[in-house]
Amino acid sequence: MAERQAPLVEGLRLDDAIALSTALSQHIAQQAGIRVLVIKGPLAAERGLREPRVSRDVDLLVDPDRFDDLLAAFDQYGWKPRPSADFPILLDLHSRTLVHPKWNCDIDVHHYWPGFLGDPKDVFEQVWRRRQTMTIADVAVQTTGMADSVLVLALHSLREAGHTPASNRKMLDYEYLLAQVGQDGALREAVLAAAVDTDAIQTARPMLTALGFTIDEERNPSEQLRRWNLNVHARHRMTGWVLQLREVPLWQKPGVILRAVFPTAAELRAIDPMIGAGGMALIAGWWRRFARGVQSMPQAVHDLRSHYRSR
Repeated sequence: MAERQAPLVEGLRLDDAIALSTALSQHIAQQAGIRVLVIKGPLAAERGLREPRVSRDVDLLVDPDRFDDLLAAFDQYGWKPRPSADFPILLDLHSRTLVHPKWNCDIDVHHYWPGFLGDPKDVFEQVWRRRQTMTIADVAVQTTGMADSVLVLALHSLREAGHTPASNRKMLDYEYLLAQVGQDGALREAVLAAAVDTDAIQTARPMLTALGFTIDEERNPSEQLRRWNLNVHARHRMTGWVLQLREVPLWQKPGVILRAVFPTAAELRAIDPMIGAGGMALIAGWWRRFARGVQSMPQAVHDLRSHYRSR
């Protein structure tokens, strides 16, 4: 099928590009008969859940059964997944970032939202049931309801809160969100109910307790919750490699080490886009990665021991 022509937006202001690509996303999904919800971004600011600022990407939550179909639909308009390395991560891969040479923003397509520990399909159905319609760029789009929007924003901040300074934008957003939600008793109760529906009681526990609810810590956490807790506190990506090295059979360990130390050129450039062309630039990029890995290894081992198997 011939690629459809997306409009040329070079030189367009970023906030306008975000609004237009949000509207375009709704159009592409609707034409393909796929359910999507716009999350975060300017709609969150419009609701008073985040201070107004220009977003750099559009975030979509899609029916997980139609994730690949939506990527194919975007592909017809020239939106392609950004190259990424298939490296070990603590949380399951939850999104693909789409880019277009004529657009100055990205579109992140999520098939589940980290922190919603329920079955992704069941969670989507619950969130879809509470959806609301808002307008952006004069186009009606489907978005998460207020309570689910609060959870999405809170979990976005909380998933790395254990090593993120209070001055970081994510944490400032979180404090702003708490202040806004804390003023609305009905919304507080709705957030608690939504956390139950999506199995986010434990992942959102810091927010829920700050809002005045008593939430006991899970003493026998699931594997999903263990990995969430580790991700909250892990300070380096090296922790994912250490966890994989710990879990694979003995005969696979040399391969894990070799891949961690010597990623392919394509993988290295995917995780470090600043690497220039040519062999010397690649060697320099590899050396920087190796040095960071050696430096971060002790902390990664410490985080794994402190926040994973011991809990």
